[in-house]
Amino acid sequence: MAYALDLRLPPPTELCRVVREECRQAKAHLRRRGSLLPESVHEARRALRRVRAALLIVRPGLAAADYAAALAPWREAGRRLCAQRDAQSAIEALERLERVAPTLLTPSARARLERGLRQRRDRLSRGADPELDAALVELGGAQRAIAGWTSELTPEVLWRGMRDGHARAAAAAALAAAAPADDPAWHRFRQRVRAHWLQLELLRPVWPALVGAQAQEARRLSQLLGRERDLLLLDQRLVALRGDPAPDCPRAPLRAEVARRRELMRSRALALAAVSFSEGARAFSRRLRRAAQAGPPPARSGEDSG
Repeated sequence: MAYALDLRLPPPTELCRVVREECRQAKAHLRRRGSLLPESVHEARRALRRVRAALLIVRPGLAAADYAAALAPWREAGRRLCAQRDAQSAIEALERLERVAPTLLTPSARARLERGLRQRRDRLSRGADPELDAALVELGGAQRAIAGWTSELTPEVLWRGMRDGHARAAAAAALAAAAPADDPAWHRFRQRVRAHWLQLELLRPVWPALVGAQAQEARRLSQLLGRERDLLLLDQRLVALRGDPAPDCPRAPLRAEVARRRELMRSRALALAAVSFSEGARAFSRRLRRAAQAGPPPARSGEDSG
């Protein structure tokens, strides 16, 4: 089923269904190895992020200890997949850079740089089995941890969770705006925007057109910040290389272009965030709650729309 809540059913039942489905998908991806590993790790991490967003949305209804116990295995499973995904992200960042600036690298320089990045990714992949197996064990424990959710999780908890998620993302945007490029504030900004987007996806059935439009904007912002981070990972690999990527391609011009594009993406992200979070968190939550109470508008008939 889709990553969305059916609010006609008890929230604990629906949240457990969503978590179980995402866990099933993550485990299925982690069992695929070999040449499929980079894509498998990516898809598994996406499933883990969806679960963590769902946990955040019900945080106001859980005791601190219960929330920490529920979150810990999902966080640990994601941590074990981080190195493999970051290595692939640097490759993808270089591929996107080549598409928008095809003359930046000579063919020989590009081939040598790509080869170095892929060799590192493949080296990590060859040693990944213990980490992937450990992540599978973590996911088994994660499923058991959510069994303690109770009927105390009411729809009101969802609105409070959405309010808090909106507020956290807006606050993270403000902190990032005042921080330098490589400050951890930008990482938190990206994480909190992504969680807000996924929470909107969970509640899209409340009013598909209205919530769906907001989810789409949050997704755009999340992807923009994600691509900025991919360029950061590429830049870190350039710094780690010994010597130039190729004799005819010094690192300095390449890193300068990466820095320029990262700055542009950060500027665009802050402009988009200013629009996305112009509504206060409480007003946003009240609007969602009222939309849920009213129900989505009926589909217009052909005669009405004509």
